[in-house]
Amino acid sequence: MSLTLLTSVSLFSQQNTNGSNSNQVDPRFEGKMIESSQPQPLTPEMRAEYEKKLAAVESHIKSIQIKREHVMKDPEMKAEAEQKGWFEDMKATEARLEERKKALQAILEKN
Repeated sequence: MSLTLLTSVSLFSQQNTNGSNSNQVDPRFEGKMIESSQPQPLTPEMRAEYEKKLAAVESHIKSIQIKREHVMKDPEMKAEAEQKGWFEDMKATEARLEERKKALQAILEKN
């Protein structure tokens, strides 16, 4: 996937004397754009940080699965968890973590 980053800075002026709004580009930045068609490669430090984040997400997912199995084995805990909506909360949390995991994996695969 090609990433194009275009940066342009503009300053918005306050209302002028006749009451209308006007947009003005700061002359220091006029016409200056940064364009990159290739994603920047990860430095070894950045890669290590993404791998650390991925490991933490995977660990959290595993912890939820282990806790769910434990709660399911105890009828009292299961009933309480169902009453409090714990299973739904964990399902939503697990879904968010899976999305985060996919995003981190995609970053690491590209680099």
